[in-house]
Amino acid sequence: QGQGQGQGQGQGQGQVQPQQGQWQQGQNQWQQQQQQQEAQMQEKLQAISAEVSKVDTDAKQAVSQALALAGNLTSPDALMQAEQALTPHSNLMMEVQRKLAEAQRNSGPAGRNFVTLANQLRMTQQQVSSEMSKFRTAKAKAEQAAKAAEADESDGRTFEAMMPEITPKMTAAEEGVDKAVAAHEAIESAGQDMAKAKAEMEETEAAVKAAEKALFEARQIITAKSNMSKRFMSIKVREQANVQFGQLNQKLMSVDTKLRPLKNIRQEFQQREAAQQVLAEVMQKLEPAELLCKEAELAAEKVTLDATKEISDAADAANKTAHERLTAVSRFLQQKKNAASQVLIKEIATVEERLKKSVELLQKLKDSQKQASERIALQTLLNDAQEKLQAVQDGVNKANDAESPFLMGVEDLPMDKTLTAVKNCEAAATSTSTAASICRMFLGTKLVEAKRFSPDMGKEAQEKIKEFQTKLEELTKRITSLKAKTAERKRSTLTKEISGLVKEAETMAAKVAEAAAVFADDSKLASLSSDEVKAAADATTKAETAASASIAEAKKQISPRLSEAKAKDPNSSLSQDLAALQARISEAQNQVVKCVRNCQNMDQRIQARKTSEEAAAKVVAMEEHAQKTTDLVEKAVQEDATEETLKEAEESIASLQNELRTNTRQIDMQTRSRDDSIRESATKLQERVKVVQGNLETAQGKIRLRSEKASVKSMLEECKERVTEAQATVKACSESEKAFVAISQAEGEKDVEKEAAALADLESKIKAGNASLNSTKSLLSVKRVSLKRMSSELATSAFADLDALVKSLEEEATTLSQAKKVLTDRQHEVVKRELEVKFKAASELFEASKKTTAKLEAGGEDLAATSVAAGSEQKAATTALQDLDRLLNSRQQEMRRNVKEFNPAAMDEIATMKKTVEELQDALHTQKQQLRDHEDKSAAQKLVKEAYDLVEGLEKKMQGTEQIAAPLSDETKDIAANIYLRKILEALGQHLQKATQSPESFVDKLIEADDKVSEEKFVASLRDLPELTVESVQLFSDEELKAAYHCLIPSSNSDPKVEKASKADFLEQFKSRYTCVTSVAMTDRLAIRGGKSVRKLAVNETLEAVGEPEKDEASGLLRVKFRAEKDGKEGFVTLAAINGNKFLEPFSAHAALTQRIDQAVQDMSEALVVTAKSLDNMMQGSGPRRPPSAEVKADVGKLRPRIATVQMNLNTLKKNLGATKKKLAETEELEKSRAKEVMDRQKADRMIKGSDKAVAALQEESEKVVPPAEKLAESKASENEDNVEALLESEKALQGLLEALAETKKTLERDLDTVRYETKGPLDEAYKAMSKHFRAVSQQDEQCKQLLSSIQTQRRKLASDARAAVAGAIRQAAQKEGLSAEALFDKLRKDSPKIPIEELSGFLGSSIKAGEMKLGLERYADGFTKLIFMSSIQDYMKCVREIAMTSDADVKTGKTLKKLAVGEFVEFLEADKTDDADKTMPRIKCRSLADLTEGWVSLKGSSGTNFLERCAKPFYCCREELVLQTAFESSSSEVRRLKPGQVVEVLEGPRRETAAEFLRVKGKASKDGKTGFITLKDSEGQDCLELMKVLVCKHSTALTTAFDIGGSKSLRKLDAGELLETIEEAKDDEKRVLSRAKVRTLRDGKEGWVTLKGNQGTCFVEQNEHHFTVKKSVALEQTFKSGSSTLRQLEEGEVFEMLEEARTEKKEGEQRMRGCLLSDKTEGWFTFSKFLTLWSPRYRCLRSTDLNAELDAGAEVRKLAQGELVEAFDLPQLSEAGLVRVKVRAEKDNSVGFVTIRDQGSVFLEALAPERPSDDDSLKSCSKEGLRRLGKT
Repeated sequence: QGQGQGQGQGQGQGQVQPQQGQWQQGQNQWQQQQQQQEAQMQEKLQAISAEVSKVDTDAKQAVSQALALAGNLTSPDALMQAEQALTPHSNLMMEVQRKLAEAQRNSGPAGRNFVTLANQLRMTQQQVSSEMSKFRTAKAKAEQAAKAAEADESDGRTFEAMMPEITPKMTAAEEGVDKAVAAHEAIESAGQDMAKAKAEMEETEAAVKAAEKALFEARQIITAKSNMSKRFMSIKVREQANVQFGQLNQKLMSVDTKLRPLKNIRQEFQQREAAQQVLAEVMQKLEPAELLCKEAELAAEKVTLDATKEISDAADAANKTAHERLTAVSRFLQQKKNAASQVLIKEIATVEERLKKSVELLQKLKDSQKQASERIALQTLLNDAQEKLQAVQDGVNKANDAESPFLMGVEDLPMDKTLTAVKNCEAAATSTSTAASICRMFLGTKLVEAKRFSPDMGKEAQEKIKEFQTKLEELTKRITSLKAKTAERKRSTLTKEISGLVKEAETMAAKVAEAAAVFADDSKLASLSSDEVKAAADATTKAETAASASIAEAKKQISPRLSEAKAKDPNSSLSQDLAALQARISEAQNQVVKCVRNCQNMDQRIQARKTSEEAAAKVVAMEEHAQKTTDLVEKAVQEDATEETLKEAEESIASLQNELRTNTRQIDMQTRSRDDSIRESATKLQERVKVVQGNLETAQGKIRLRSEKASVKSMLEECKERVTEAQATVKACSESEKAFVAISQAEGEKDVEKEAAALADLESKIKAGNASLNSTKSLLSVKRVSLKRMSSELATSAFADLDALVKSLEEEATTLSQAKKVLTDRQHEVVKRELEVKFKAASELFEASKKTTAKLEAGGEDLAATSVAAGSEQKAATTALQDLDRLLNSRQQEMRRNVKEFNPAAMDEIATMKKTVEELQDALHTQKQQLRDHEDKSAAQKLVKEAYDLVEGLEKKMQGTEQIAAPLSDETKDIAANIYLRKILEALGQHLQKATQSPESFVDKLIEADDKVSEEKFVASLRDLPELTVESVQLFSDEELKAAYHCLIPSSNSDPKVEKASKADFLEQFKSRYTCVTSVAMTDRLAIRGGKSVRKLAVNETLEAVGEPEKDEASGLLRVKFRAEKDGKEGFVTLAAINGNKFLEPFSAHAALTQRIDQAVQDMSEALVVTAKSLDNMMQGSGPRRPPSAEVKADVGKLRPRIATVQMNLNTLKKNLGATKKKLAETEELEKSRAKEVMDRQKADRMIKGSDKAVAALQEESEKVVPPAEKLAESKASENEDNVEALLESEKALQGLLEALAETKKTLERDLDTVRYETKGPLDEAYKAMSKHFRAVSQQDEQCKQLLSSIQTQRRKLASDARAAVAGAIRQAAQKEGLSAEALFDKLRKDSPKIPIEELSGFLGSSIKAGEMKLGLERYADGFTKLIFMSSIQDYMKCVREIAMTSDADVKTGKTLKKLAVGEFVEFLEADKTDDADKTMPRIKCRSLADLTEGWVSLKGSSGTNFLERCAKPFYCCREELVLQTAFESSSSEVRRLKPGQVVEVLEGPRRETAAEFLRVKGKASKDGKTGFITLKDSEGQDCLELMKVLVCKHSTALTTAFDIGGSKSLRKLDAGELLETIEEAKDDEKRVLSRAKVRTLRDGKEGWVTLKGNQGTCFVEQNEHHFTVKKSVALEQTFKSGSSTLRQLEEGEVFEMLEEARTEKKEGEQRMRGCLLSDKTEGWFTFSKFLTLWSPRYRCLRSTDLNAELDAGAEVRKLAQGELVEAFDLPQLSEAGLVRVKVRAEKDNSVGFVTIRDQGSVFLEALAPERPSDDDSLKSCSKEGLRRLGKT
């Protein structure tokens, strides 16, 4: 290598020198070339620089010239010249730029100079380009401006020429729309006149079409002109045109907007018509619902009158029915509204309002019914509560009676009487408490229920219940107080007696203690002699006997009473006191027991000493036993000790342990002894026992050590035994190894199986040896751990022995590992031989399979058997190869796991064999594929054959189906004729059944020769058949009957014209045949129950009836006996189930054929589906079969067209069948509708004729009544003053016409309801005709109602004027005769309480017209009462602004009399009649009611200010009791009292009294306990109260019948605070040391004796100075202020308790009025208060009540409904029953009678506020004419 490197280096150095010379020469040449190029570049640069300079200069000069030419840039020519001047220079500079660029590319270092020149030239070029661009832009702008000016002028002229063409079109469009709008408004003006509205609608439609046309033309021309304007060149003109055309389009849009709603005018009109129809339907439903509402209202009124549960339930049911009907109407209305147009919604709005009012009425009624029901429930509740509260009250009374022994004043009763009385009190109190609890629970529950009432009712109920609860609490407090007192009495009685017994027992116990004192001390006891001890014992026993008897007696008294007391109340004072006494008696007993025990334990204490000595002896014996045990243990632990010695020591230890345990337990018991000496001795013995315990534990330790040594020895022996067993196992393994080696090394052919068995045996022995060694090692480890828990001395020696054993195990493990090595070395050879054997067997199986598969490829006769054999051989070969492969894998994995003994060569051999197995498996897979291909080929041939067979079968089935359906193509059969025949036969069957004629006899009449039925006779016999005619109209024509006849001829006769029907053919039709439509069973008897099934009928099966239908009584089903045509079997079959499901239907040949064809078609469809699905499965290879090949698919695919052909034929058949069914259904429907139309026509004609006749009659009547009424209605009321009679006659005629209209409407509604849902045919025509009549009648009805309302309004106006005229005439007559109003009334009424109408008419005479007289007096047909008469001729006014009253009519001369206050009433007397009266300030003379001052007052000021206004005469109605007094002073005497509801006429006032002071005091009325304030002195200064001497009960006590308590009975208990009146003075009962007096209770007036002071000094009753007697009735008021709400009126003689001191009240004077009762002319003064309201003679009925003919009830005229208005004829009066009643006239129907205003808090009538008189009667002008109209005075 070194030589090579040196040679290389030398060669490289030799080559470098020639190369350096060549490079220097080339460098020189390059430098020369560079110098030449630089010289050339300099020349070129100079030339280009000169050219650039010249071009640049010329360009700049050209720019200056061009700018001069361009001037101000507005001339296109100058700008063009300037641009042309710069163009050559621009091109030249571009050329120079190209040269510079080319020179720059080849310039080298001089390129920078060329760049400088290029930049210079580029700047100039940019300037030139900029100027040229500027010139071009300016030129374009200038040219554009010129064109724009020209275009503005041209386009402007064109645009101006457009507008004249557009204007006429726009005008025509606007006019057309205006006409359409005007025509539409005419529709609205037509109102309900639909004919007129329709004509107007059509006119509107025409106007709309014309307007649309005009709009279209205007829009068209505007669009065309707008499009033209878009082509204008002038922007200005184009924009102007756009604005103008936009405005025109906007105008057109606004016009079109006005027209758009009119385009749907016909639709709206139709909607309006539909809305009217819908509205009529709704009204027909609503009116019955409203009637139900009225019924519900009447039922609710009954509830308000008599609120019973039955009536309330009936009202609820009526309300519910009405509510359901209203809900149905509302739902119907909502359905119509949901799909309604706006027109209908608008029409429905009024109906909705009516519906809403009805619903609100029902809700109101429901609320009132609920209130009535709640009232019933409340009353029931209160009754129940009162009963339960009364039970509590009765219980309290009984308890008070039971307490009476304690209330006699004797405070120290005997024990037995006390306990008996206490027991009675407790029993009464317990029962009363139970009743109170029940009542409280009841009230609490009902209080919760009351909260569910309505607010007012709930509040009332809660208040009542709370009142009951308050009373209950009061009673509860009383019973609680009684319980407490009873308990206290019981406690004091019991404890007083028992306490003495306890004290006695304690004394006796002390004596026992004294006698037994000597036994308490042992030292003393020991010093006594036996006689002394015996004497002391006898004394103690005697004292103990006496003490025990005393204690037992005390316990006998205490125990039962303590148990009883604890059972009732463990925490009561009695329980505690008895418990304390019981504790004391127990303590005394314990003391006695202790003393007795000391006496009795004298011998026991002696025995205790003996016990202590015995215990000490046992301890000594135990100590000796312990010493003996210690000696035995010492001997047993010696090494030479025998087992007997050890056992004896252990037994001694056990015995000592038991003895120690027994003695320890006894000593411990002695330490707990009560005897001190025993305890002391036992304590000392315990110390000695502990020493023995220590010795015992030491002995046990020594024995335990001896046992551990024996245990160690045993463990070592066990370990040695296990090691020996392991050695034996290893030895057996060595022997097995020798046997295996001998077999494997034997010469000759190897026995593979024997060798494998030896190998397996060696493996198992190795595993067993290995397991034995491992388990032994584990045992040694465990024993080593056990030794560690023993003593160290023993463990050390044992560890050495274990180590030796472990070492021997290691040696055996080495031997076992050598055997494993031998196994590993020999195992490969054995496995190899095993694998070779299995491989050979698998190869043989593979070759056999290969040969058999080759036979399949070669072909042959029995290929199927060969295929089966090949398959089985392939399976066997596959199994063998798989087993071999698994074995190879197993051996391979074993070798891989044994890493230490891994053999690469063996692994390679296994891998090679495994590869060979895989090759064999691949070859076997190829064989399987060959076999599979052969099987697929066979399967394909079989599949194609199956497919062809399926399709051929399908085609044959289709041919059969077509044959079944062939009759459908027979056109000779007429479907309609078959239907005619069926209808005719049904009618004929009915006729024969009615005539009881057989079919044979009927057919015999029609027979000609050869048993043929004559067609002529057939038609003639059926033509007049009653069942085939409806109201003389024949249902079938002769042609239809002939067609039906030809249907009798069998279908085999091809020419029905030649052949005739035979008798048999005709009779065949009468057979009763049925078809089964639902599978059902045929049974052997009529009754289903108990019958046997013959067989089950299939659907579409035909049956022949052999009997008439019969009813199965058990099931109620209709059954018939049938014969099955299929097999001739007979039996009973049910026609239909109970739920209506049919099993059989009448047979129809055509229907049967159709069903048969349907079934065939259905079967064919299913077959087609199955075939197609089967072919699809074949093509897809479903299941185990593989998908077929492409050739097979192609062969099978050829069958698709044939299947499609079958499908097409089937579809055609289905289509024909559907058409036939449709034709049959249409024919049947046509036949039904034809028959129905005949009947409907008759019904429709009858309805139309009836409605036409009724409407015509109404029209005729209307023409007579309406025109005169319209004339009267259109005229003014003043014009009809002379036509009063005509007005009344017209009103009567209109009412009659309305009744006729209502009746006709009712008839039309009934007829319309019957045909309401008919949508076509004659009945629909009838519905439309009657609807038209109904609308006309309804319209006429509405018109008549409006007309009647107008007539009635005029009549009421005339009646009002007539009444004013009558009143004026009465005033004139009174003035003429110089009579006052009352005098005139008395004159005219004569002896009657009222003026008869005839008398008044005669009195007035001819002063007014007869018509006016009739109208003016029609309201008072019953006569003029004084109230009416006075109200007619008297006028009153009220001051609305303060004004002075003067003495003269002339304001200037008159003096001021007074100033009228606002609200003051005056009576009109006369007007100023002087000619010089001031017209601007009218004056009247009047009388002030306040002080009866008469003077002149101005009605209004000069500027128009009103001072007075007209008002009704003042009457006041009292809502509370009102007192009439004799004088103005409120202290004056009483005249009479008015009840609530009565009315008083004001004659004078109001005037206020002077202020006064009153003494007021708060107190309580003893009668009912009400607390309030009263006035001590009345207005006259007289005292209202008088001090009374009464006794007041301070503590509850008894009122008895006699002075002596022992011989008297208790009347009742006196409560604390109760007042008593003294009858007899107090007396002393010296025997019982009591003071008693005879008294009378003020509460209930009972008389009896009462204890004033008890024998212990307790004061039960004492005198009181706070009680007074009411001298004069006075009001008990709620607050201190007098005049406040009155609680009640205190009566004379009543007792009043003063609770506070009297106080002075300063009060303003009352307002007083003087009034009069018209009924009896009673006058008096009364105080004005808030309970007085102005009254008018008009009342509103608040609750339904009776209207009676007489003041005192009498016959009932009718019932007044709630809300009804009535007018009073007179002031309210008192009936004999004391009810306030008034005579009234009902405004509803002028019924007259008496009504109760109120009754026991129930108000029936409420007076309305007085109405201000109408303007016609006012004095607003008060001119002479105005006053004359009011009524001359």
